[in-house]
Amino acid sequence: MQSRADWYEIRHAIFRFVPIVLFMALLAGALVLDVMVFHNGVAENGATELMQSSILALNVMMFGHLAYLYPNSRGCFVLVMGFFGAMLIRELDGLFDHIRHGFWKYPAWALTLGCIGYARFVVAGTVLSPLAALVRSRQFTAICYGLVIVLLFSRIFGNGHLWHAILGEHFVRVAENVAEEGIELLGYGILFCGCVGYYVGLYRSEKAAAHSHRQVEATDFAS
Repeated sequence: MQSRADWYEIRHAIFRFVPIVLFMALLAGALVLDVMVFHNGVAENGATELMQSSILALNVMMFGHLAYLYPNSRGCFVLVMGFFGAMLIRELDGLFDHIRHGFWKYPAWALTLGCIGYARFVVAGTVLSPLAALVRSRQFTAICYGLVIVLLFSRIFGNGHLWHAILGEHFVRVAENVAEEGIELLGYGILFCGCVGYYVGLYRSEKAAAHSHRQVEATDFAS
């Protein structure tokens, strides 16, 4: 009996591993497209940037849906949604530069203050406990690693002074771009895996709770 349970866990882990491999291959493919097919030096409107923005947009939608599903946790999920939304606005800074250089800061600050105000004054009391539950979840580790890679490590690894020191007179700008954007894309991938895992876990629990509630109502009606 124990052996069957062990095999089930191993098989389940493999089924989780394969989609992650395919997803990471997709991310690497976006980088290859920019460098070897489009020859755009990983431009702002290239496949890599599109993939990064798409990941952030999906994160915003997932936590927005969770905020809709869980009124008692709405403040927490609105704040997380706003955080990823501000990151998305920053990622799309090239579009906002058509209005004015650095204009992305204004919608990012407006979104941030709006989400904080909503969580503080409209749905007060729905932040701390749900946030603690998010921090305790196993997916939060992946979310943290992804954020650290995106916000810190990719910036250090893609620093121009570092690559000038490495390549010297053979320095090529595209090498620096590929290093920074490639590591950043990896971080986004890890971040996305953590967010998807958290979303799917909560969504399944919501569906299971709704199904259990319907069964109880059917039993009460039959009796």
